[in-house]
Amino acid sequence: MNTNSSNHAESWEKNIARKHRQMEWLTNLFPVVSAILAASGSAIFYLLENDDDKSQYSNIVFPIIGIALILLTGLFLYLRKLREEDDARGTAYYLRFLRRDMADYHSNKLQSIASEGAFREINVATRVFPPYDDYRSNKNNGLEVFDLSDKIENMAQAVEHYMATDSSSTGFSFIPNALFPMGLGIGSRLYLFPEKTTMWEVDSRRPTGKDHGDWKLVGIVDDDAGSPVVKTTVTTTGTDLKAVFLTWENSGEFSDDQFPRGEGLIIKRIRNTNGAFEILPNSKNAAKANLYSREYAKSLWETIEEYPDTPIILATRLPKTLQIAIGWRISQRLDTTQATQHSDIWKNLITVAWSPGRNRGLPDHAYRINDSQPSVDVMLEHLEMMHSSVSPTCGQSANEAKDEEPDSR
Repeated sequence: MNTNSSNHAESWEKNIARKHRQMEWLTNLFPVVSAILAASGSAIFYLLENDDDKSQYSNIVFPIIGIALILLTGLFLYLRKLREEDDARGTAYYLRFLRRDMADYHSNKLQSIASEGAFREINVATRVFPPYDDYRSNKNNGLEVFDLSDKIENMAQAVEHYMATDSSSTGFSFIPNALFPMGLGIGSRLYLFPEKTTMWEVDSRRPTGKDHGDWKLVGIVDDDAGSPVVKTTVTTTGTDLKAVFLTWENSGEFSDDQFPRGEGLIIKRIRNTNGAFEILPNSKNAAKANLYSREYAKSLWETIEEYPDTPIILATRLPKTLQIAIGWRISQRLDTTQATQHSDIWKNLITVAWSPGRNRGLPDHAYRINDSQPSVDVMLEHLEMMHSSVSPTCGQSANEAKDEEPDSR
Protein backbone atom coordinates (compact mmCIF):
# COMPACT_ATOMS: atom_id res chain seq x y z
CA MET A 1 0.00 0.00 0.00
CA ASN A 2 1.45 3.35 -0.97
CA THR A 3 1.93 6.21 1.48
CA ASN A 4 -0.70 8.45 -0.16
CA SER A 5 -3.50 5.91 0.20
CA SER A 6 -2.49 5.23 3.82
CA ASN A 7 -2.48 8.95 4.63
CA HIS A 8 -5.82 9.37 2.87
CA ALA A 9 -7.41 6.61 4.91
CA GLU A 10 -5.96 7.86 8.20
CA SER A 11 -7.12 11.42 7.42
CA TRP A 12 -10.63 10.12 6.70
CA GLU A 13 -10.75 8.27 10.01
CA LYS A 14 -9.54 11.34 11.93
CA ASN A 15 -12.33 13.36 10.30
CA ILE A 16 -14.93 10.80 11.41
CA ALA A 17 -13.52 10.84 14.95
CA ARG A 18 -13.59 14.66 14.99
CA LYS A 19 -17.26 14.73 13.98
CA HIS A 20 -18.03 12.15 16.65
CA ARG A 21 -16.38 14.37 19.30
CA GLN A 22 -18.30 17.40 18.01
CA MET A 23 -21.57 15.53 18.45
CA GLU A 24 -20.63 14.63 22.03
CA TRP A 25 -19.60 18.23 22.79
CA LEU A 26 -22.82 19.67 21.41
CA THR A 27 -24.88 17.09 23.27
CA ASN A 28 -23.21 18.17 26.53
CA LEU A 29 -23.77 21.84 25.66
CA PHE A 30 -27.50 21.37 25.15
CA PRO A 31 -28.45 21.09 28.87
CA VAL A 32 -26.27 24.13 29.66
CA VAL A 33 -28.14 26.32 27.16
CA SER A 34 -31.44 24.87 28.37
CA ALA A 35 -30.54 25.76 31.95
CA ILE A 36 -29.77 29.35 30.91
CA LEU A 37 -33.14 29.60 29.17
CA ALA A 38 -34.91 28.13 32.18
CA ALA A 39 -33.23 30.60 34.51
CA SER A 40 -34.03 33.45 32.13
CA GLY A 41 -37.64 32.36 31.95
CA SER A 42 -37.88 32.33 35.72
CA ALA A 43 -36.43 35.83 35.77
CA ILE A 44 -39.06 37.03 33.27
CA PHE A 45 -41.89 35.68 35.40
CA TYR A 46 -40.33 37.32 38.42
CA LEU A 47 -40.11 40.67 36.66
CA LEU A 48 -43.68 40.46 35.44
CA GLU A 49 -44.90 39.86 38.97
CA ASN A 50 -42.67 42.52 40.52
CA ASP A 51 -43.00 45.78 38.59
CA ASP A 52 -40.79 47.67 41.01
CA ASP A 53 -37.73 45.53 40.24
CA LYS A 54 -38.25 45.43 36.44
CA SER A 55 -36.01 48.39 35.64
CA GLN A 56 -33.27 47.03 37.87
CA TYR A 57 -32.94 43.65 36.09
CA SER A 58 -34.25 44.18 32.56
CA ASN A 59 -30.93 45.52 31.24
CA ILE A 60 -29.24 42.25 32.30
CA VAL A 61 -31.88 39.57 31.87
CA PHE A 62 -33.19 40.40 28.39
CA PRO A 63 -29.73 40.41 26.70
CA ILE A 64 -29.02 37.07 28.37
CA ILE A 65 -32.31 35.70 27.05
CA GLY A 66 -31.50 36.97 23.54
CA ILE A 67 -28.04 35.40 23.57
CA ALA A 68 -29.45 32.12 24.88
CA LEU A 69 -32.10 32.04 22.13
CA ILE A 70 -29.47 32.68 19.45
CA LEU A 71 -27.24 29.94 20.86
CA LEU A 72 -30.12 27.50 21.09
CA THR A 73 -31.25 28.22 17.52
CA GLY A 74 -27.71 27.75 16.21
CA LEU A 75 -27.37 24.57 18.25
CA PHE A 76 -30.58 23.12 16.83
CA LEU A 77 -29.53 23.94 13.26
CA TYR A 78 -26.10 22.39 13.70
CA LEU A 79 -27.52 19.30 15.38
CA ARG A 80 -29.93 18.95 12.48
CA LYS A 81 -27.02 19.08 10.02
CA LEU A 82 -25.10 16.45 11.99
CA ARG A 83 -28.23 14.29 12.14
CA GLU A 84 -28.55 14.46 8.36
CA GLU A 85 -24.91 13.41 8.01
CA ASP A 86 -25.52 10.65 10.53
CA ASP A 87 -28.52 9.41 8.54
CA ALA A 88 -26.45 9.46 5.37
CA ARG A 89 -23.92 7.08 6.95
CA GLY A 90 -26.74 4.76 7.89
CA THR A 91 -26.22 1.13 8.84
CA ALA A 92 -23.24 -1.09 8.06
CA TYR A 93 -23.52 -4.81 7.35
CA TYR A 94 -20.46 -6.95 7.98
CA LEU A 95 -20.73 -10.11 5.85
CA ARG A 96 -18.31 -12.78 7.04
CA PHE A 97 -18.16 -16.17 5.28
CA LEU A 98 -14.89 -18.05 5.89
CA ARG A 99 -13.50 -21.46 6.63
CA ARG A 100 -13.74 -22.34 10.30
CA ASP A 101 -9.94 -22.49 10.65
CA MET A 102 -9.34 -19.07 9.03
CA ALA A 103 -8.54 -16.01 11.13
CA ASP A 104 -10.78 -12.97 10.73
CA TYR A 105 -8.23 -10.28 9.94
CA HIS A 106 -10.98 -7.70 9.51
CA SER A 107 -12.22 -7.86 13.11
CA ASN A 108 -9.78 -5.26 14.48
CA LYS A 109 -10.66 -2.86 11.69
CA LEU A 110 -14.37 -3.42 12.29
CA GLN A 111 -13.98 -2.60 15.99
CA SER A 112 -12.02 0.53 15.09
CA ILE A 113 -14.75 1.66 12.71
CA ALA A 114 -17.43 1.03 15.33
CA SER A 115 -15.57 2.96 18.03
CA GLU A 116 -15.15 6.00 15.76
CA GLY A 117 -18.87 6.30 15.06
CA ALA A 118 -18.57 5.89 11.29
CA PHE A 119 -22.02 4.27 11.19
CA ARG A 120 -25.22 4.56 13.17
CA GLU A 121 -25.27 0.80 13.63
CA ILE A 122 -23.27 -2.26 12.53
CA ASN A 123 -25.07 -5.55 11.92
CA VAL A 124 -22.97 -8.69 11.64
CA ALA A 125 -23.94 -11.75 9.58
CA THR A 126 -21.40 -14.55 9.88
CA ARG A 127 -21.22 -18.13 8.61
CA VAL A 128 -18.36 -20.62 8.73
CA PHE A 129 -17.68 -23.99 7.16
CA PRO A 130 -17.44 -26.92 7.79
CA PRO A 131 -20.02 -28.30 8.23
CA TYR A 132 -21.16 -28.47 4.60
CA ASP A 133 -24.45 -29.26 2.94
CA ASP A 134 -22.56 -31.89 0.91
CA TYR A 135 -18.96 -32.76 0.11
CA ARG A 136 -16.89 -34.71 -2.45
CA SER A 137 -13.14 -35.09 -2.88
CA ASN A 138 -10.39 -36.75 -4.87
CA LYS A 139 -7.66 -37.29 -2.30
CA ASN A 140 -5.12 -38.37 -4.93
CA ASN A 141 -5.22 -34.98 -6.66
CA GLY A 142 -6.15 -32.91 -3.60
CA LEU A 143 -9.43 -31.84 -5.24
CA GLU A 144 -12.43 -30.91 -3.10
CA VAL A 145 -16.02 -29.84 -3.76
CA PHE A 146 -18.16 -28.17 -1.11
CA ASP A 147 -21.91 -27.63 -1.22
CA LEU A 148 -22.65 -24.40 0.66
CA SER A 149 -25.86 -23.42 -1.12
CA ASP A 150 -28.06 -23.66 1.99
CA LYS A 151 -25.61 -21.62 4.06
CA ILE A 152 -25.50 -18.91 1.39
CA GLU A 153 -29.30 -18.77 1.28
CA ASN A 154 -29.50 -18.69 5.07
CA MET A 155 -26.99 -15.83 5.30
CA ALA A 156 -28.78 -13.81 2.61
CA GLN A 157 -32.06 -14.24 4.50
CA ALA A 158 -30.40 -12.97 7.69
CA VAL A 159 -29.18 -9.85 5.87
CA GLU A 160 -32.64 -9.32 4.36
CA HIS A 161 -34.12 -9.52 7.86
CA TYR A 162 -31.71 -6.84 9.08
CA MET A 163 -32.51 -4.60 6.10
CA ALA A 164 -36.28 -5.07 6.53
CA THR A 165 -36.05 -3.55 10.01
CA ASP A 166 -33.81 -0.73 8.78
CA SER A 167 -34.92 2.52 7.18
CA SER A 168 -34.44 2.80 3.42
CA SER A 169 -34.20 6.59 3.81
CA THR A 170 -30.69 6.21 5.24
CA GLY A 171 -27.60 4.77 3.64
CA PHE A 172 -26.56 1.11 3.55
CA SER A 173 -22.91 0.07 3.74
CA PHE A 174 -21.57 -3.43 3.15
CA ILE A 175 -18.23 -4.65 4.49
CA PRO A 176 -17.74 -8.11 2.96
CA ASN A 177 -15.23 -10.66 4.17
CA ALA A 178 -16.17 -13.68 2.07
CA LEU A 179 -14.06 -16.01 -0.02
CA PHE A 180 -14.80 -16.43 -3.71
CA PRO A 181 -17.30 -17.58 -4.84
CA MET A 182 -19.29 -17.10 -1.63
CA GLY A 183 -19.32 -13.32 -2.12
CA LEU A 184 -20.77 -13.85 -5.59
CA GLY A 185 -23.53 -16.06 -4.20
CA ILE A 186 -24.39 -13.65 -1.39
CA GLY A 187 -24.50 -10.66 -3.75
CA SER A 188 -26.84 -12.48 -6.13
CA ARG A 189 -29.34 -12.93 -3.28
CA LEU A 190 -29.34 -9.36 -1.94
CA TYR A 191 -31.80 -6.61 -2.80
CA LEU A 192 -29.61 -3.52 -2.91
CA PHE A 193 -30.53 0.14 -3.31
CA PRO A 194 -28.36 1.84 -5.96
CA GLU A 195 -27.11 5.31 -5.01
CA LYS A 196 -27.76 4.48 -1.33
CA THR A 197 -25.43 1.49 -1.11
CA THR A 198 -21.74 1.91 -0.31
CA MET A 199 -19.22 -0.90 -0.56
CA TRP A 200 -16.30 -0.96 1.87
CA GLU A 201 -13.16 -2.85 0.92
CA VAL A 202 -10.82 -3.61 3.83
CA ASP A 203 -7.24 -4.53 2.98
CA SER A 204 -6.78 -8.05 4.35
CA ARG A 205 -3.05 -7.97 3.55
CA ARG A 206 -2.51 -5.66 6.50
CA PRO A 207 -4.27 -7.19 9.54
CA THR A 208 -3.58 -4.19 11.76
CA GLY A 209 -3.62 -1.52 9.05
CA LYS A 210 -6.11 1.28 8.55
CA ASP A 211 -6.40 1.15 4.79
CA HIS A 212 -9.78 0.74 3.17
CA GLY A 213 -11.65 1.88 0.12
CA ASP A 214 -15.31 2.78 -0.11
CA TRP A 215 -17.35 3.28 -3.28
CA LYS A 216 -21.02 3.87 -4.03
CA LEU A 217 -22.98 1.37 -6.09
CA VAL A 218 -24.85 2.80 -9.09
CA GLY A 219 -27.62 1.08 -11.01
CA ILE A 220 -27.03 2.03 -14.63
CA VAL A 221 -23.45 2.55 -15.76
CA ASP A 222 -22.91 5.02 -18.61
CA ASP A 223 -22.04 3.03 -21.74
CA ASP A 224 -20.30 6.08 -23.21
CA ALA A 225 -17.59 5.71 -20.58
CA GLY A 226 -16.08 2.91 -22.65
CA SER A 227 -15.31 -0.67 -21.79
CA PRO A 228 -12.54 -1.04 -19.20
CA VAL A 229 -11.86 -4.69 -20.04
CA VAL A 230 -10.19 -6.68 -22.77
CA LYS A 231 -11.60 -10.06 -23.76
CA THR A 232 -9.30 -12.82 -24.98
CA THR A 233 -10.57 -16.17 -26.25
CA VAL A 234 -8.27 -19.15 -26.84
CA THR A 235 -9.87 -22.19 -28.50
CA THR A 236 -7.99 -25.43 -28.01
CA THR A 237 -7.96 -28.34 -30.43
CA GLY A 238 -10.69 -30.93 -30.67
CA THR A 239 -14.27 -30.81 -31.83
CA ASP A 240 -15.87 -32.22 -28.69
CA LEU A 241 -16.50 -29.14 -26.53
CA LYS A 242 -16.15 -30.11 -22.88
CA ALA A 243 -16.26 -26.77 -21.07
CA VAL A 244 -15.59 -23.04 -21.21
CA PHE A 245 -13.07 -21.77 -18.65
CA LEU A 246 -13.96 -18.16 -17.81
CA THR A 247 -11.90 -15.89 -15.59
CA TRP A 248 -12.15 -12.27 -14.42
CA GLU A 249 -8.77 -10.72 -13.77
CA ASN A 250 -7.82 -7.63 -11.81
CA SER A 251 -5.41 -6.12 -14.38
CA GLY A 252 -4.29 -9.51 -15.71
CA GLU A 253 -2.37 -10.96 -12.81
CA PHE A 254 -2.83 -14.66 -13.66
CA SER A 255 0.06 -16.75 -14.97
CA ASP A 256 -0.15 -19.37 -17.72
CA ASP A 257 -0.07 -22.32 -15.34
CA GLN A 258 -3.38 -21.19 -13.82
CA PHE A 259 -5.31 -21.99 -17.01
CA PRO A 260 -6.18 -25.50 -18.19
CA ARG A 261 -5.18 -26.45 -21.73
CA GLY A 262 -6.37 -29.49 -23.63
CA GLU A 263 -8.82 -30.83 -26.15
CA GLY A 264 -12.36 -29.55 -25.98
CA LEU A 265 -11.61 -26.52 -23.79
CA ILE A 266 -12.21 -22.85 -24.50
CA ILE A 267 -10.43 -20.23 -22.39
CA LYS A 268 -12.06 -16.81 -22.01
CA ARG A 269 -10.02 -14.22 -20.12
CA ILE A 270 -11.74 -10.99 -19.06
CA ARG A 271 -9.16 -8.46 -17.86
CA ASN A 272 -9.52 -4.82 -16.89
CA THR A 273 -7.30 -2.37 -18.76
CA ASN A 274 -8.13 0.81 -16.89
CA GLY A 275 -5.86 0.12 -13.93
CA ALA A 276 -6.27 -2.34 -11.09
CA PHE A 277 -8.95 -1.90 -8.45
CA GLU A 278 -7.15 -0.22 -5.55
CA ILE A 279 -7.95 0.28 -1.90
CA LEU A 280 -8.64 4.00 -2.28
CA PRO A 281 -11.75 5.89 -1.10
CA ASN A 282 -12.27 8.26 -4.01
CA SER A 283 -14.65 8.92 -6.90
CA LYS A 284 -12.25 7.63 -9.56
CA ASN A 285 -12.06 4.29 -7.81
CA ALA A 286 -15.87 4.16 -7.56
CA ALA A 287 -16.23 4.67 -11.30
CA LYS A 288 -13.80 1.82 -11.96
CA ALA A 289 -15.53 -0.51 -9.54
CA ASN A 290 -18.95 0.04 -11.10
CA LEU A 291 -17.62 -0.36 -14.64
CA TYR A 292 -15.69 -3.50 -13.77
CA SER A 293 -18.61 -5.13 -12.00
CA ARG A 294 -20.89 -4.36 -14.94
CA GLU A 295 -18.46 -5.71 -17.53
CA TYR A 296 -17.67 -8.87 -15.59
CA ALA A 297 -21.35 -9.64 -15.00
CA LYS A 298 -22.13 -8.95 -18.66
CA SER A 299 -19.32 -11.28 -19.78
CA LEU A 300 -20.87 -14.15 -17.83
CA TRP A 301 -24.29 -13.60 -19.40
CA GLU A 302 -22.74 -13.37 -22.86
CA THR A 303 -20.79 -16.59 -22.33
CA ILE A 304 -23.88 -18.44 -21.14
CA GLU A 305 -25.91 -17.20 -24.11
CA GLU A 306 -23.09 -18.19 -26.50
CA TYR A 307 -22.73 -21.65 -24.96
CA PRO A 308 -26.18 -22.37 -23.43
CA ASP A 309 -25.64 -26.13 -23.05
CA THR A 310 -21.95 -26.14 -22.10
CA PRO A 311 -20.50 -26.19 -18.58
CA ILE A 312 -19.01 -22.80 -17.69
CA ILE A 313 -16.10 -23.07 -15.24
CA LEU A 314 -15.67 -19.71 -13.49
CA ALA A 315 -12.48 -18.89 -11.57
CA THR A 316 -11.26 -15.52 -10.34
CA ARG A 317 -9.51 -13.53 -7.65
CA LEU A 318 -11.16 -10.16 -7.12
CA PRO A 319 -11.67 -7.69 -4.28
CA LYS A 320 -14.52 -8.82 -2.04
CA THR A 321 -16.69 -5.77 -2.74
CA LEU A 322 -16.53 -6.44 -6.49
CA GLN A 323 -17.77 -9.98 -5.92
CA ILE A 324 -20.85 -8.70 -4.07
CA ALA A 325 -21.54 -6.11 -6.79
CA ILE A 326 -21.08 -8.62 -9.62
CA GLY A 327 -23.44 -11.08 -7.94
CA TRP A 328 -26.04 -8.35 -7.59
CA ARG A 329 -25.69 -7.26 -11.22
CA ILE A 330 -25.90 -10.87 -12.41
CA SER A 331 -29.24 -11.32 -10.67
CA GLN A 332 -30.70 -7.94 -11.62
CA ARG A 333 -29.45 -7.45 -15.17
CA LEU A 334 -29.91 -3.72 -14.66
CA ASP A 335 -27.62 -2.84 -17.54
CA THR A 336 -29.56 -4.62 -20.29
CA THR A 337 -32.73 -3.81 -22.23
CA GLN A 338 -33.38 -7.35 -23.41
CA ALA A 339 -36.47 -9.41 -22.75
CA THR A 340 -37.20 -10.49 -19.20
CA GLN A 341 -36.80 -14.19 -20.03
CA HIS A 342 -33.19 -15.32 -19.75
CA SER A 343 -31.27 -18.55 -19.49
CA ASP A 344 -30.80 -20.00 -16.03
CA ILE A 345 -27.43 -18.56 -15.13
CA TRP A 346 -26.69 -21.26 -12.55
CA LYS A 347 -27.72 -24.39 -14.48
CA ASN A 348 -24.28 -25.05 -16.02
CA LEU A 349 -22.12 -22.78 -13.87
CA ILE A 350 -19.25 -24.41 -11.97
CA THR A 351 -17.58 -21.99 -9.56
CA VAL A 352 -14.01 -22.97 -8.71
CA ALA A 353 -11.26 -21.43 -6.60
CA TRP A 354 -7.81 -21.99 -5.22
CA SER A 355 -7.46 -23.44 -1.75
CA PRO A 356 -6.51 -20.77 0.84
CA GLY A 357 -2.83 -19.91 0.69
CA ARG A 358 -2.33 -21.53 -2.72
CA ASN A 359 -1.51 -19.02 -5.45
CA ARG A 360 -0.17 -21.17 -8.28
CA GLY A 361 -1.43 -23.92 -10.54
CA LEU A 362 -5.00 -24.78 -11.49
CA PRO A 363 -7.93 -24.18 -9.12
CA ASP A 364 -8.38 -27.22 -6.88
CA HIS A 365 -11.64 -26.40 -5.07
CA ALA A 366 -15.22 -26.06 -6.31
CA TYR A 367 -18.07 -24.50 -4.35
CA ARG A 368 -21.77 -25.03 -4.95
CA ILE A 369 -23.37 -21.73 -3.93
CA ASN A 370 -26.79 -22.05 -5.56
CA ASP A 371 -29.16 -25.01 -5.51
CA SER A 372 -29.64 -24.70 -9.29
CA GLN A 373 -25.97 -25.44 -9.97
CA PRO A 374 -24.68 -28.87 -11.05
CA SER A 375 -24.32 -31.45 -8.28
CA VAL A 376 -21.11 -31.89 -6.31
CA ASP A 377 -20.41 -35.08 -8.27
CA VAL A 378 -20.59 -33.24 -11.60
CA MET A 379 -18.39 -30.45 -10.26
CA LEU A 380 -15.78 -32.96 -9.13
CA GLU A 381 -15.79 -34.56 -12.59
CA HIS A 382 -14.97 -31.19 -14.17
CA LEU A 383 -12.21 -30.49 -11.67
CA GLU A 384 -10.68 -33.85 -12.53
CA MET A 385 -11.08 -33.14 -16.25
CA MET A 386 -9.25 -29.82 -15.87
CA HIS A 387 -6.36 -31.37 -14.00
CA SER A 388 -6.02 -34.21 -16.50
CA SER A 389 -5.90 -31.85 -19.52
CA VAL A 390 -2.99 -29.58 -18.71
CA SER A 391 -0.52 -30.74 -21.34
CA PRO A 392 0.31 -27.85 -23.72
CA THR A 393 0.85 -30.39 -26.52
CA CYS A 394 -2.89 -31.07 -26.55
CA GLY A 395 -3.64 -27.52 -27.64
CA GLN A 396 -2.05 -24.13 -27.89
CA SER A 397 1.21 -23.63 -26.08
CA ALA A 398 1.57 -21.17 -23.25
CA ASN A 399 3.84 -18.92 -25.33
CA GLU A 400 1.45 -18.96 -28.30
CA ALA A 401 -1.47 -18.08 -26.05
CA LYS A 402 0.54 -15.25 -24.55
CA ASP A 403 1.48 -13.90 -27.97
CA GLU A 404 -2.18 -13.66 -28.99
CA GLU A 405 -3.24 -11.66 -25.94
CA PRO A 406 -3.74 -7.92 -26.51
CA ASP A 407 -1.52 -5.48 -24.71
CA SER A 408 -3.37 -4.51 -21.52
CA ARG A 409 -1.38 -1.38 -20.81
